[in-house]
Amino acid sequence: MNKYTFSQDWFTQGKHLFEKHLAEFADAPVQFLEIGNYEGRSAFWQLDNILTNPLANLTCVDPQLDPVIRKRFNQNSYLCERATNQLTVFYNTSLDYFLKYNEGARFDFIYVDGAHDQESVLQDAVLAFNTLKSGGVLAFDDFEWRDPANPEIRPKEAIEGFLECYKRKLAVLEKDYQVWLRKL
Repeated sequence: MNKYTFSQDWFTQGKHLFEKHLAEFADAPVQFLEIGNYEGRSAFWQLDNILTNPLANLTCVDPQLDPVIRKRFNQNSYLCERATNQLTVFYNTSLDYFLKYNEGARFDFIYVDGAHDQESVLQDAVLAFNTLKSGGVLAFDDFEWRDPANPEIRPKEAIEGFLECYKRKLAVLEKDYQVWLRKL
């Protein structure tokens, strides 16, 4: 990871969960989706460590409104040898992606770390679940996070609501600061 340039590290504290729950997909021709990629720390880790099969692909969806962050993500993608053939990037909102660009894609793993307001999180959860393959893994970051400026902006309630509505269709693998699920 030291070949990349990142301004922050929110990934390392949850890296063990990626290692644990994504190991089954290593070196397989799988399809991953990441909603909210920021500078790409988790995306490039997945490309370097899990998506090692040349037929594997990672789709990243993030509007990247901050030009400095977008530039850093793009620079990091040039440093990742697999990014050229195995990374697809959509600079759109997740809703735009699902409604306009998804074209029936099905994913083995989806990581939701995009907008953190409850409406967006719930929307991402439902749309992601509908494109997740049976047996696939769905993960949410920042389950316990609160916006210091707006404490009512937090993903927890949306994720809890999703878990309640879909409880017969999923198995909870982890539930702490991140929530990891398997679609039944």
